[in-house]
Amino acid sequence: MSMLPINNEKTGISRFHTIFVVGLALLVVLVVASTLFVFTQISKQSEKRGIVGINKGTSIQKPTSIAASESSGTESSVSFSFTAAGDYGRTSHTEANLDYIAKSGVNFNLAIGDLNYDPTHVTPDAYSAYLKSHLPANFPFEIIAGDHDTDNIDRYAVDLPDHLGHLTGTYAKEYAFDYPANAPLARFILLSPSNVIPGYIYNKGGSHYNWVAQQIDGARNAHIRWVIVAMHEYCFTIGSLGCPASDLLNLLIGKKVDLILQGHKHDYQTSKQLAFNGTTCTALSTTYNSHCVVNATKSLMKGAGSVIVVTGTGGITPLLSIDTTDPRMGYFRSWMAANINQTWGVSQFTVTASQLTMKFVGTSGGTFTDNFMIHV
Repeated sequence: MSMLPINNEKTGISRFHTIFVVGLALLVVLVVASTLFVFTQISKQSEKRGIVGINKGTSIQKPTSIAASESSGTESSVSFSFTAAGDYGRTSHTEANLDYIAKSGVNFNLAIGDLNYDPTHVTPDAYSAYLKSHLPANFPFEIIAGDHDTDNIDRYAVDLPDHLGHLTGTYAKEYAFDYPANAPLARFILLSPSNVIPGYIYNKGGSHYNWVAQQIDGARNAHIRWVIVAMHEYCFTIGSLGCPASDLLNLLIGKKVDLILQGHKHDYQTSKQLAFNGTTCTALSTTYNSHCVVNATKSLMKGAGSVIVVTGTGGITPLLSIDTTDPRMGYFRSWMAANINQTWGVSQFTVTASQLTMKFVGTSGGTFTDNFMIHV
């Protein structure tokens, strides 16, 4: 039997074709692997820096009202803002304030007493609905009782509930909270002195007085940077007739809380930075004592004393006039009233670990403004 001859030419071509296909496949694998490796490295770097915008190359931050750096987790990267005012009523000035608060981007508002001035004709439910109609849903419009709210405060507490959480005490009457809750920069203590709520008496040594002292000391022991106390009834202002809660005032000034926020008086007043020294100033009196003033400027040092801010400009009309002959004017740095550039508005605060800034925002009426800063 004869053997068929081997076709070496065809065999060579077949081997060349096989090698070419295998080589091409290996090349494709290498290219894909290299691309995946580069993409992985870019993704890791992007996670470290933030999500990089394709067009502008800028980091896209998560939308949040509290500016906090998740990568560092440091206290210095946190800030928040809030507004405060009392004495609202239901006027065009009230609505201008509420509309401003709604658009301002603040984290919450402290409503420091006296909401509805016409409870005979407007129920708490109807008035609360009016307030909420000008605010975002579930906005933290945190309330404390004023003398016009006393009879209906339990109803207001239901209609205008706390939206911050983590409260100590009784909401709308006497309570405290830390903010932000997970890494607090400030402790807020809200009170009802001057018998606004029956039984809430702040005489030295009493249970309510001791509760306030414990809240202040607890904040300091927890290294919470700022202590802010708010109430409706004032104790020490230009034109005040007396001070039914002098023990409370002495406690707050003596412990050098950073801010004391008040309403009730239908005007705006900001004190100088005040402190006791144990010798030449041991209490605030109706006659001016310059030794009680540690700083009369707008740039204040934290821990040196306390600043009283009265913002009774929530909307009720008319504002009151200020008696410019009152000797207590010496304790105050700025004021506005019916007889001095009458302006309705709110006090707005921004808080960081290193400073607390305040500005009075006029929303209707006149053109009054004011500001100050407390820094570390």
